[in-house]
Amino acid sequence: DENFLEIVFDIFDLYSKIAPQLLDSLNSTSLQLTDFLKKLSSSCADEKISARLQVKMINIFIELEPTNFSPNTELFSFVLPLLLKFYYETVDSTALTVLNKLLKYTGIFEGCLEEVNVWINAILNLRHFDDAVVQSLTQILRISAENIMEFSEELSLLETTNDT
Repeated sequence: DENFLEIVFDIFDLYSKIAPQLLDSLNSTSLQLTDFLKKLSSSCADEKISARLQVKMINIFIELEPTNFSPNTELFSFVLPLLLKFYYETVDSTALTVLNKLLKYTGIFEGCLEEVNVWINAILNLRHFDDAVVQSLTQILRISAENIMEFSEELSLLETTNDT
């Protein structure tokens, strides 16, 4: 039942805040977590409830092992569109928090964390949710993370150009 799962995730969330070491044994690989998120999605009849539970679960695991959510993983490609769509449809504060964590952990926004909300709000300002835009954004973030040094150099060059 979805209500029981929600209670379990709430308890795990409390543990992660109060005594995170108690959850150390829950660390899992990104592939296992992706599979679990997909199973969770298929086990719930209501898509919004399913997405809310997935967001709660992601929130717990992103704190336990942020590297599982790096842009070069299948998990990142699964989670980012899910979070963006859920946030677009609900403007849920937990989804925004998790999106901020996910994008912060990419390393792309280091030194300019305020830009994270600009990217998120760009999706929110679309007339309708567009999967193609989200997939493109996911690819851009993956490519940027893979080439973070070149990305940083380009940003520095742009900043220098704008200052003159």
